[in-house]
This record gives sequence, structure tokens and C-alpha cells, in this order.
Amino acid sequence: MTDIKINTRRQKGKVAVRTIHGRLQLRFTACGKRHILSLSLDDTPANRKVAEAKATLIESDLAWDRFDPTLEKYKPQREKSPITPSPLTLAEVSLLELWQKYTEFKKNQIAETTLRVKYFAVANHIKKLPKSVIHNPIAIRDYLLTSVSLYVAKNLLTQFDAMGKWATKSGLLDSNPFEGLKVDIKLRGSDYDNIQLFSEVDKVAIICAFSKHERYSVYAPFVKFLFLTGCRTGEAIALQWKHISDDEYIVFSESVSTSKRIRKCTKTGKARRFPCNEQLIELLNSIRPENVTPNTPVFTSPTGKEITARNFLVRAWTPVLEELGIPYRSQYNTRHTFITECLNRGVNVSTVATWVGNSPEIIYRHYAGGNNNILPPVLGV
Repeated sequence: MTDIKINTRRQKGKVAVRTIHGRLQLRFTACGKRHILSLSLDDTPANRKVAEAKATLIESDLAWDRFDPTLEKYKPQREKSPITPSPLTLAEVSLLELWQKYTEFKKNQIAETTLRVKYFAVANHIKKLPKSVIHNPIAIRDYLLTSVSLYVAKNLLTQFDAMGKWATKSGLLDSNPFEGLKVDIKLRGSDYDNIQLFSEVDKVAIICAFSKHERYSVYAPFVKFLFLTGCRTGEAIALQWKHISDDEYIVFSESVSTSKRIRKCTKTGKARRFPCNEQLIELLNSIRPENVTPNTPVFTSPTGKEITARNFLVRAWTPVLEELGIPYRSQYNTRHTFITECLNRGVNVSTVATWVGNSPEIIYRHYAGGNNNILPPVLGV
């Protein structure tokens, strides 16, 4: 006798997939009741496949008496709340990835040049760390002390400390592994401790040498301007004729990065007015073109283009000092010399700070104090 298989599956209920206002829903009848189930999905090809699969499930459950009359089984599953990962230790994370996340956090809070020069440089140092020390903050400190200068080592640990504080607050690390490590490094002396000023004789000799130089005489006004204003090199390079006002003031509002040649705001992020004395007025008048435009650079290179700080330092400034027999110091020392001279001549500390774009605290700490004068000192040229 032949066995006969009997299909006990009931007549399958039909579930329709519909679109209302661009959203998918299912319509069907079950247990004598009509149902409309919204799927909270936009009508897209991918979502329609989801809806059809859901419809097939309901039809199957209706056929095999597995239907859930509460519809909970068929409703869209709500997204589960994201699980916040537990904070990790430095041994469990990638230092480079952590720094990249910190850089991304800081990106909109810092100047583009700072990001490209300072933060990317830290990333390069991290890439050079041996694998044997990468997860050990003490080992990182000790390695840096043997591979880079004290200044660079302290600066890197300062940056790592800032990153560690951020990562701890952000829940990425359970604690700051770099806390306190920077204080272990004692510098032999800061830039301010090793200031080497230019004497009046030095200044006159340098300016005269540039004025008579066969190739770099075009830099003579630029050098004289640095001595007369104490401005930062990038601020002088960024200066355009629109920054020279008719009421005998210079407005320092921009700077050009000495390494990346990117125009940005001043170091303090604020514009400042600098009063012109007679020498400065005479200097600017002597180099002002006849048909000048607002965006024309005040100072240019021998090729007539914007000055490149490194080219000026390497090709012009350093050779001129060597020819004169003056011990090398960077052009930035023109700024130190100006500040010191102002104070020695009795200019009020707050006034000097305003002129050069520093805080009075910096001036007090690294230079000296005095009373009030009206104009910056002149050169004995």
C-alpha cells in the first residue's frame, strides 16, 4: 500500500505590501481582523525586499498557526542603544590612532598651519617609535630622551599629556598615562634665557651690509623694518600696503607661516596697531611703489615675489652675518633686541606688549619694566 502525504498546511493568507506617502506598510487579515502594519521604512528597492520578507514571514505564520496577534514579532525592531565601550589602557590602544582622533577633535579649534606643522609632526614622531616602547609611557619618555633634543622630548610629552587628558575625559582611556612625565625633563635654558641681542654697532653693520649687497640689497628695507618694529618675521612678510594706514599706523593682522607659506591671522589671533616714528615713515615712503594696489606686498624677494623666510635665512641673513664676523643668531633676535631696547629707554611694559603682540606677563617675565614713552626707539643709522 502506498503512503499518501497529506499537506496539512492551511490556505496561506495574503499579505500586501503597500506604499503610503513614500513609506512601506503591510496590509492583511488575520483572526477575522484587518491589520495595517507600518514598517517605518522609505520605499526603496532594498527596503521593499525587507518588506516582502516580512510579508512572507506573516503568511507562513498564518499558514502554520504561528501568527502573533500582538504583531510584536513583525514590528520593526528598534535600534539597540549603542554600548559604550569600557575605557582602555595605553597597552590596549594604538597611540597613533589615539593621536589622530585627538587631532580630528582639535582640527576646527586651531590654525591650519598649526595642524599641518605641529600636529602632523607629532604623528611622524609617533610613527618612528619602536614597537618595544609604543605601549609604555615611561619607555616612550626614556626613548625620546635618547633620540631627540630635550626641547623636542618635552614638547612631545606635553602634547601626549594633553591628548591623554582629552582621551580620559572622552572615555577612551581609563586614566592619563602621560600625566606628570613632562616635568621630569628639565631644559638647560629656554629661548629667552639664551637671548643674544644685537648691539647698536651690529645693527648698523647688518643694515649697511644688506644695502650694499650685490644680490640681496632688496632685503635691506625688510631687515631695517624688523629692527624698527620688533614684529615677527611672518608678520613682516604678510604685510601688504592696505595694512599701512594714512594716519601713520601699521596694522599687523596677518602672518605667513615660515615653513608652509600659508597666510593666517597673527599668533595671538588679534590685529594690532603699531605707531610709526619718523624713521619708519621715511622707510615706508622710500619703498612705496607709484601704482600700488592694496594687496601688493610691502616687502619682496629678489624675484619680486613674496619673501620666503627660509630662503632669506639661509641664502641672505646667515651669509651676511658670517661676512661681518657677527656670531650667528636668527632674525628673530631682532624682535628680542627691539623689546629690550624699548624697555631700557623707559617704555611702559604694557605699551611694549601691545606693540609686539605679547602679554605684559611675558614681557615682565623675560625682559624688564619701565615707564611710558610715546614712540618706538630709532636706529642709529
